[in-house]
Amino acid sequence: MAFCCLHRHHLGRMYSLSSKLIFGNTLNQSKSPKYFNICKNVISSCTRNRENTRKSAYARTQFHTSPQRYLNPMILLFAKQLVKVGAIISGRTVRKWWQHLPKDRRGHFKDWLFASRYKIALGTSGLGSIIFLYYMSHLQEAPITHRKRFIAFTPDQFLKISEFEANTYHEQYEKQKLPTSDLRHLHTTAIVNHIIQCNQDIEDFRHKQWTVTVIQDDDVTNAFVLPNGSIFVFTGLVNLCESPDQLATVLGHELAHVILNHGAELVGFAMFVDIFVIIMMAAIWTLMPSDGIAAVTQWFYHKVMDIIVHMPYSRQLEKEADEVGLQFSAKACFDIRECSAFWTLMDIEMDKKGQNVPEWLSTHPSNEKRAEYIDDLMNTALKMRESCNCARLPNTDPRTRYKTKKLEVKNEKTSNYAVI
Repeated sequence: MAFCCLHRHHLGRMYSLSSKLIFGNTLNQSKSPKYFNICKNVISSCTRNRENTRKSAYARTQFHTSPQRYLNPMILLFAKQLVKVGAIISGRTVRKWWQHLPKDRRGHFKDWLFASRYKIALGTSGLGSIIFLYYMSHLQEAPITHRKRFIAFTPDQFLKISEFEANTYHEQYEKQKLPTSDLRHLHTTAIVNHIIQCNQDIEDFRHKQWTVTVIQDDDVTNAFVLPNGSIFVFTGLVNLCESPDQLATVLGHELAHVILNHGAELVGFAMFVDIFVIIMMAAIWTLMPSDGIAAVTQWFYHKVMDIIVHMPYSRQLEKEADEVGLQFSAKACFDIRECSAFWTLMDIEMDKKGQNVPEWLSTHPSNEKRAEYIDDLMNTALKMRESCNCARLPNTDPRTRYKTKKLEVKNEKTSNYAVI
């Protein structure tokens, strides 16, 4: 049986109140003291447990026979850019050298290459073996899904990157942060803490120091979580969600990215692919007849790599986060059917604004396919929710309402086209 939450009674009370206060378009904080008390109870209870766990985890992990030292990952990222520039300069230098080389010396050079072909092949094989061994030595198993993937950085190294990124976001949105007493901040924090408390069987949920920042920007429908536990939610997302369950499933998805360490995986994947990208860049600037053609070829090559390598890989990680995030929300006793409903709602809203793009040009699955994929996972997730002895879900499936709404919007759009 899955680890389940011990504060489910708070959640039920929170539903009935927050649905009216947040999702019923009633944002008068002065009329909701009871809501604040419930939020504070849930938050303080979860915070106490998390703080106690964090202290014990800190005591367990801070003993070392010698101080740990890691190369600053920002240096590695900066060095990667220098190597790319070096590949361009080297390729261009070789091209210019070859263009100015007399024909007789070109023939001698070709003869030398042919005579040294076995040495070159041996050196290339040796380099390939080193790259292969490096790749194999950095394979790690993802928690929960147990998928093998390449991770280049240690947790401490990547934590430095995420802390730098978190500080940047805090400075960027300093004037837009909602106060912690704001109803929307309390509501979001209560949901986050409830998910964390209900998934204490997962180590990272216990050991990370989670913080919530709600940013006042109604035009941004987004939320993201950084590997150091910093959670950023925009009011545009809070406003779009039509129930606490919808917001919870989105937050569950974003938390899944961190638990699965997708950030480090994406950076590591990009770094490994960049080995071949750098080789190709050097080749392009060597073989193309002019700088202009080389620059256009490089641009085209990068676009092709994005479409056939980086974007598909990113979409796979999004699907994995959808699956694991659904499990987190199920264990927290949310109505996980609202997850599929939310993506149908997103599809409707994006379609209205004309912002839907082809999936193959995006780092995320299309909203429609996302809803379909989550529906395929729903029976398993509902069984997990049932195993946690959660309250029975309403007979009315929220997905039906949104599918009907989507059909109505589609018919209306077709009618408008017919009139034109």
